[in-house]
Amino acid sequence: MRAVSIVINARLQSSRLPRKLIKPFAGSSLIEIALDKLARIQTSHKYLAAYDPEILDLYYPYSDRVSLLRRAPESVKKGMVPHTVAFKHFGDVPDDYILIMNPCHPFVDVSTYDQALEKFIEGDCRTMTSVVCKHNIFFDYEHRVLNSSSDKEIQTHKQFPVYEMAHVFHIIDKQRFLNEGKMWEYGKDDPALFIVNKRTAMDVDDENDFNVCQQLFNIME
Repeated sequence: MRAVSIVINARLQSSRLPRKLIKPFAGSSLIEIALDKLARIQTSHKYLAAYDPEILDLYYPYSDRVSLLRRAPESVKKGMVPHTVAFKHFGDVPDDYILIMNPCHPFVDVSTYDQALEKFIEGDCRTMTSVVCKHNIFFDYEHRVLNSSSDKEIQTHKQFPVYEMAHVFHIIDKQRFLNEGKMWEYGKDDPALFIVNKRTAMDVDDENDFNVCQQLFNIME
């Protein structure tokens, strides 16, 4: 049976909305919401990978259920950091596969992670990622239609579906990532697609996302 570790990669220097993980969010913070869910997922090895003291302060209440991978200071700098630097800590994870859990998705149910892990462990795909299924008409960069079954049809429910990467989670082959710096080949079941709904896929990327998600989170709670 395949074993999967779960890792939250956390830093304060987000390009679009710095410090968003610790910014007050609906009486808590994005990192605390994510850590609470991580602590409740049914798997053996669960980690927070972090360096910033402000994040570590919020981590300690969960330290009995979530282990810590200390990141190097150069791995959490603002902007694009080479994968070999940003994710060097993956080499300290014991299992062959890693579920990378995105802490910027506050609406993900714990059951979503549990179901994804079960599907991956029992299946034979090499990697997996979360996607949203969309029924619409899509065009490429040269304005050519990508998925319509007819040159006259515009009813969206009759079109071939298109799957958009949601970034809720990714499950990767640890050794391939460390050796080759890539998550997958974009071939059959590499990655396999795990469908999530639109609410689950809501991502806090910038200030507007933060405000909208916080208002919705408050209503739902």
